Parts: sequence; C-alpha cells; structure tokens
Amino acid sequence: SKGHRKITKRDHSKLFGQNC
Repeated sequence: SKGHRKITKRDHSKLFGQNC
C-alpha cells in the first residue's frame, strides 16, 4: 500500500493521542 510509510514518534503520538 502506498499509505504504508515510516511515521515519526511525533506523528505516532498524534495518532495515538486521537485514538486514546
């Protein structure tokens, strides 16, 4: 998938922050 890419810790925090 093209959407598969490396995400930085900052992006990870953003994704998890919304998911929490």
